[in-house]
Amino acid sequence: MAQYRYLVAIASPGPTSWLSIKNKSYLARFSSDKLLAGAPADKIVIVGDGFEEEDAVKCSSWNTDIRTLKGFHEEGTSNDSTLACVHSNAEFLVISCQDTDVFFLLVSHLDKTSCKQLWMKAWTSKKPKYLLIHSIRELLKETIPVEDTMLSFHAITGCDTVSYFDGHSNKTSWKKFTEHHMLLRNLGNGDLDDLTLTSSEKFICRVYNAADAEGCNEARTMSFPRCRSPEALPLTSDAARLHIRRAHFQAMIWKQAHLTTPTLPLPETMDWSILNDMLVPKLISLAHVPESCDEMVNCGCKSGCKTMKCSRRNVGIPCIGACKCRGTKDVRCQNVPNDDTIENQGH
Repeated sequence: MAQYRYLVAIASPGPTSWLSIKNKSYLARFSSDKLLAGAPADKIVIVGDGFEEEDAVKCSSWNTDIRTLKGFHEEGTSNDSTLACVHSNAEFLVISCQDTDVFFLLVSHLDKTSCKQLWMKAWTSKKPKYLLIHSIRELLKETIPVEDTMLSFHAITGCDTVSYFDGHSNKTSWKKFTEHHMLLRNLGNGDLDDLTLTSSEKFICRVYNAADAEGCNEARTMSFPRCRSPEALPLTSDAARLHIRRAHFQAMIWKQAHLTTPTLPLPETMDWSILNDMLVPKLISLAHVPESCDEMVNCGCKSGCKTMKCSRRNVGIPCIGACKCRGTKDVRCQNVPNDDTIENQGH
């Protein structure tokens, strides 16, 4: 009879869903212990999250060698699932997880495993759905170089650590990827050079339907006449290049998920900043609005400019005398730098 192994990946929610990092680690440890204790006799359950040791992995079967599954990864849940599959000698594997990252990792690294069939159990316990990773991989490799570009695509179009493009998720960007996947072939490989930056920026232009644009600034100019809102415009080239650097770092992590000790640069060199012991992305290095444009943007507010709907408050600049709020006698403008400014402007 064929040997089955059941691997459980505990997908932890983002940091905003928890009161503290301690609570997160306690719940992960509790879940891991319960999964091991309740493992079915005919299946091998391997867990690798919530333990005190960073590289700790535990198994429900005492005679299973799990030494090759220990590793130091930036993302334990996602990468440990890949590591377990690569080093498993089972013919059939089932990964129980609802994480999109794990799906992309399994499809991309399938050729490194020795199993005949790899399944991913997703959705809910009452309505489970099994994704045939081996079949999906077989279909995709006929049209795109899966191993080289799929993880790059997932990273640049948005994931847990890299922002999404407004109105353009993984799903809506997939068609553009199938047409222009070669633009991402080097993203996540080694040092990020100018050629990879340029080609990745071109891919972003394609996502925003600016096929002839060579860069995001040009794409913004082309898109401006048909955009209904500023949010629908492509990123500036300045913001796009910071985005690409973070996507490159994330893709590097994923592409080395099969290694126990990946080689990665410091996050601070990939446009992340450390603030209060937490990594914070750098979103832009230029001013939000050039100083020469400040006087050209006038608000039409009648209710005191209290919200970000105010055109000037939205870009971080105070209101001026030409704004419509200045003509409202009974309403005090809230978008001014200080009380002296209010008095000087007649409010």
